[in-house]
Amino acid sequence: MMRFLGLLGWMGLVKLPPLRDYWRIDALYNIPLARSVMPRNRFELILKFIHFSDNQLAPPDDRLLKIRNVMNKFIHNYKIAYTPGQRVCIDESLIPWRGRLMFRQYIPNKRHRYGIKVFKLCSDRGYTWNLMVYCGKTTDRENSVAESVVMELVDGLLDQGRVLYTDNWYTSVPLAYRLLDRKTHLVGTLRLNRKHLPKEVVGAKLQKGEFAAQETSDGVVVLKWRDKRVVSALTTKHSGLDTVTTTTRRG
Repeated sequence: MMRFLGLLGWMGLVKLPPLRDYWRIDALYNIPLARSVMPRNRFELILKFIHFSDNQLAPPDDRLLKIRNVMNKFIHNYKIAYTPGQRVCIDESLIPWRGRLMFRQYIPNKRHRYGIKVFKLCSDRGYTWNLMVYCGKTTDRENSVAESVVMELVDGLLDQGRVLYTDNWYTSVPLAYRLLDRKTHLVGTLRLNRKHLPKEVVGAKLQKGEFAAQETSDGVVVLKWRDKRVVSALTTKHSGLDTVTTTTRRG
């Protein structure tokens, strides 16, 4: 089984069009590694019948029940192999997939528009420390999907003074306060239609090079800056802006 899994990982690095090309012996495709590890017929049989979950014990509402056990094992190994530093980030990626799948996503601005969305927490060096597969809408009505994703991914790294960087899909004022309560800073771009934003900053009319910002007594800074277009951000790491200001880039 370890040889089979090793071959799968290697095939992710060395890509050939059909699976059987890894065992071809002609000059164009002669890669002896696969043949030395396992015969092709045996590999195809394992690939056809491999099964990771007991259907009788798996939760019926878990859309990842077929791979949940092995995925959790991989994530556990990610976490014990490396501890991220102070700066971590959360973003999503799309694994290309056009087959039939209930939670397959269509994202038109991605290179591969159809696939499986994966949320990832990474270190500043690009190491994936935690991940979760998006399987559709959740039943959590108290928190937004983005907020729930962040709190689940960052679990295990809280209360240690880290700084979390996010894009505007995740960043919000409620999330900033939840993270501050766990001694974790938030820095990220921000959508100006979010709730709980200061009206003075949201409604500020800016010329190119000007910015407006406001900081709460708890250290949550909301900033809007105009260059070719408006860029807004939220940070709990940077402070010193205790009033709404409108100023040029030169000060």
